Amino acid sequence: MQKFPTQVLKLRALCNIPLSDLADICPPQDLKNEKQRLSFLKLLRKSPSASECQAKFPSQLELNAAAWLGFPEAPDSPVSLWLCYKDKAGESAVLVDEQTLIRPGSAMLSGTVSLMFKGQVEYIKVCCGGLANSDRFSVDELYVKRERELEDSVRRVS
Repeated sequence: MQKFPTQVLKLRALCNIPLSDLADICPPQDLKNEKQRLSFLKLLRKSPSASECQAKFPSQLELNAAAWLGFPEAPDSPVSLWLCYKDKAGESAVLVDEQTLIRPGSAMLSGTVSLMFKGQVEYIKVCCGGLANSDRFSVDELYVKRERELEDSVRRVS
């Protein structure tokens, strides 16, 4: 996946993704063990230092993202879905999907992207591109999940 500096793109932020949702924090194996359970809850409650948070945050993530957007009027240019993040190297964006709308209605933009980080990650957010300031739209649904979690849930169902 090619990343772009966000300064050259005109993007509208849709939502921030909590970094805790993507960090490698595993719940205790034995939920009946009170010591493990309380230790895990303490870990969730405390505000971690930057180095501790970074140690649990992977240097590369593969994310599956999807957005269902509604448009009362069709935009003049193609609409795109982006994942933006800020790390030690600066703010970057990776294109997830792009679609041209011919008439008013809804569009689903989705795809899987790989994000590679340098240093500490400050934030990851979902953005929409290709819209003029006057374009109106609604976010009907938004979904971002680690690809690994998707594979695990498919294996459990099979």
